[in-house]
Amino acid sequence: MERDLRYFFRYKWWLAGMVSMNLADLFIMAVVYTRMVDPKIGNYFLFFSPGITITALFAAAFMIGREINREI
Repeated sequence: MERDLRYFFRYKWWLAGMVSMNLADLFIMAVVYTRMVDPKIGNYFLFFSPGITITALFAAAFMIGREINREI
């Protein structure tokens, strides 16, 4: 557990960068796609945001898992 916390804090700036890049993608895509999507979807931002969030979590987990696997 202690090793995992050290790795987490070692990559905190990388994680912050990943989160900020994905938030920027989220807002840009939501603005662009709002006019392209079927009007039946009321708020496309609420429709689109879970997918971007899950993608960011998978990317972060993959990168950190690869670092841990390299040590084992």
